Amino acid sequence: MALFNVILFSAGATFAAAGVLFFISLYPTFATQGFHIYWWPLLVEAILFGYTLWFAWGKVSAAWHIFLGIGYALSIYFQTFAIDTFVSGMLTPGAATITWGEPGLLGMPWVDYLQWWFNPTLWPLQFHRVAAAISFFGFLIAFLAMLHFRDRTDPPSKKYWDWAGSFGILWGLAGLVIQPLLGIWYMYSIFAHQNQAFANIMTGPRAWEMLMMIGFLSLLVVTASVYFIERREHLLVKLGRHDIRNVFRAFAIVAGVAGFILVQPAWLGGIMQFDPGTWANPLGLMYYKHIAILVLIVIGTLIIGIDLLVLRRRRDEEWGNLSRASWAAALIAGVLGSWIVIVMGYVRESARSPWLFYKIVPVPGGQTYPTPVPPHQIFVVWMFALGLAFAVFWFTSRVTSYHPEQEEKV
Repeated sequence: MALFNVILFSAGATFAAAGVLFFISLYPTFATQGFHIYWWPLLVEAILFGYTLWFAWGKVSAAWHIFLGIGYALSIYFQTFAIDTFVSGMLTPGAATITWGEPGLLGMPWVDYLQWWFNPTLWPLQFHRVAAAISFFGFLIAFLAMLHFRDRTDPPSKKYWDWAGSFGILWGLAGLVIQPLLGIWYMYSIFAHQNQAFANIMTGPRAWEMLMMIGFLSLLVVTASVYFIERREHLLVKLGRHDIRNVFRAFAIVAGVAGFILVQPAWLGGIMQFDPGTWANPLGLMYYKHIAILVLIVIGTLIIGIDLLVLRRRRDEEWGNLSRASWAAALIAGVLGSWIVIVMGYVRESARSPWLFYKIVPVPGGQTYPTPVPPHQIFVVWMFALGLAFAVFWFTSRVTSYHPEQEEKV
C-alpha cells in the first residue's frame, strides 16, 4: 500500500507540474494575480511535495521510515489545504478587489493576505475534499482489487484480492456517508457569501451537474448495498441470519427510492424558474431531498456497522468465494466513486462561471454567462480523464501488487 501511494503520487505530481505550466500559458494574467496572492501557500505545498522523496529513500532507518510514513499522511493533508486556499478563494474571494500596495512577494498587508487565504469557504471545502478523497481511494482499491481477482487464478490470491475489495468498499462507503453532511455545510457557505453562484448550480443553468452528482451518490449507496447482499449471502445462510439478508435487501430498495427523489429537478419545462412555461416539480422540493440524503447516510452507516460488528469474526470463512454479481457491483462502485469526484470539482468550478476570481477577474474572451461549454464536450473530457486515471492506477497497481502465491519464494 505504501509503495502504491509513493509511485502513484509521483505520477500525479508529474501531471500536476505539467498542468501548472499549461495553466500559466493559457491564463498568464490570472496566473500572475493568483501566484501573487497565494505565493506563500503554494510555496508550502511545493516544499511538502519533496516529502515524498524522503519517504521513498531507502537509506533511512526503519524507525525514521515509519515516522516519515505517518508524516506522509499529514503532508498530503496540508498540501490539500494549501491548494484549497487558492481554490476556495476563486469562488469566495477574501476581498471585493485585488489591490497592491507594494511590489514583491509581500504586496499587501498580512491581514489582507490572511483574508484571501482563510476565506469563507476554505474549511468546508477542505473537510469535504478529505472525505471525498477517502471515499475515492476506497472505491479505487475495490476497483483494482476486482481486476486483480479476475487476473489471478490461484486460491491465495483470490482470497487476498477478495479481502482487498471488501476493505476498499468499506473505506469508500465510510467516506461517502460523511460527504453529504459536509457538502451541505459547504453549499450553505456558498449560499451565504455568493448567492448568485449558489443559484447557478442549484436551480439555474448548471443544476444538471448537481443532479448528476447526487445521482451518482445514490447509485453508489445502491451498488454498495447490492455488493453486501451478494457478498454475504453464503455466510448469512450458514449463520441462519435471514433477518440481516432481508435488511440488506430493504436497504437497496429504500436507497433506490431516495435516489429517485434526489435526482428530481426543482423545475420542469425549462432550465430556470423564470423560463416561459416552467412549472414547479412537487417531487423536487429541497425538504424531500434533505430527508432522502439523511436516509442514504443512515443506510450507509448501518451497512458498515452490521458488517464490522455482526459479521466481522466470520467473514474470513468466505474470502475467495466472490459471486459474479458482487464482483460487478464492486467494479461499478469503483467507476462511480472515481467519476463523482470529477463531477464535484466541476460543479465547484462552474459555479463561478464566467469569472476566474468571482466578480473580480472575468474569463478571458468576453464570454457571456454562463460559459458556453456544451455538455457533450464536458462528457468527452470526463471520459478522457477517467480513462487516463484508470490507466495510471492499473499500471501502478500491477507494479506494486502483492502476490500471496510467491510469498515463500520471496
